[in-house]
Amino acid sequence: MSEPSRSSTIGSALILAGTAMGAGMLALPLVSASIGLVPVMIIFAVTAFFAVISALYAFEANIAINPGG
Repeated sequence: MSEPSRSSTIGSALILAGTAMGAGMLALPLVSASIGLVPVMIIFAVTAFFAVISALYAFEANIAINPGG
């Protein structure tokens, strides 16, 4: 049996990851409804805070590398 091509393997992994993310997005309202509005808003705010902080760290690392200079 021949080995699958690299693009086929990557495509399969992307389909699997997309399906898992889509299922998670469908489950969010169900989980958040059982917890309540205030705790969910706190969780979302904390998650957004960490997303912004990680983006700023990535930006700072890119600036520190100084490409082309």
